[in-house]
Amino acid sequence: MKDVSPHLKLTCRSCGKQTPLKDLKYGPNRQDLHCSMCLQKTSPLPKVEQKIKRKINKEGYTCKKCNYKFSLKINSSTIIKCPYCGREDYLQKDGEFTTERILREVSERDV
Repeated sequence: MKDVSPHLKLTCRSCGKQTPLKDLKYGPNRQDLHCSMCLQKTSPLPKVEQKIKRKINKEGYTCKKCNYKFSLKINSSTIIKCPYCGREDYLQKDGEFTTERILREVSERDV
C-alpha cells in the first residue's frame, strides 16, 4: 500500500474548500467526501442517541437452553425463537421474574 502524501488536498463535497485528505471523511451516502466541519453541521443525531432510538422499539430475550441473548422488534410478526439454537420453548423476556432473580433479591434483602 502506498503512503498518501500529507500535502494532498481534495475538495469537500459540501463547502467546496480544498481540505487535506486526512481531514476528509465519507458522508452519510458513503460516496462523497466531506470535511469535518460540514459533517458536524449535517449530522442528524449523535451516535449515542441513534443507538438509544434503535433500542426503544425492541424487546430483549434470553434463551435458557443455550444462554444466547438477542432482541426483536416489539410488534414483529416473526416467530419468536432463538436465532442460535432455534428453540422456542426456552425463551424468556428480559425483565421477567425468574426463580434466580427472586432468590437473589430475597437473599439481598436478608443481609
